[in-house]
Amino acid sequence: LDEFADLEISDKPTREAWISMLRELGKFEQAVQLFEEDAATDQFPVQQRRELLEMYRDSGREPEMLEQYRKLIEEQPNNWIWPEGLSRFYLENGDVAAAREAWMPFLKHEKPGANYLQGAEALMGVGMDDLALQCAEDCITADTQTSPAYLFLYELHTFRGDLEKATLMLNR
Repeated sequence: LDEFADLEISDKPTREAWISMLRELGKFEQAVQLFEEDAATDQFPVQQRRELLEMYRDSGREPEMLEQYRKLIEEQPNNWIWPEGLSRFYLENGDVAAAREAWMPFLKHEKPGANYLQGAEALMGVGMDDLALQCAEDCITADTQTSPAYLFLYELHTFRGDLEKATLMLNR
């Protein structure tokens, strides 16, 4: 490992493998440092940002993680990925109110449509069915993504075991 660490690793796949190995070995600070170096020289796609946020958490740097989530939500209020990650963190720590609050910028800024419906799916994934239902209903009311919204409502009710409501959604 020490020999590998001393090498100048320039190709992206090898660096990604090295970062993953450092994470697996619990060397989160080193992994974060390499990751941040890559981010400074490269475009920073959503998946990489999510990985970095996870590394902050794994390395005990939760305040930095929370600050990054807040910054990303402020900069990209229409991106449901950031409130999803932040709300998962809050829910894991038992703070339902903060988890719901994390979604408010998305719900206020995004208009009914395909992205809004993807947000509804993420809301369902974190157990905030009332907000997910509202997103789907907003799409139906706005007459955007109507068929996918009805299918989403059917799937939500089916997944939650309420076949009567699920059938009602199909009959609407």
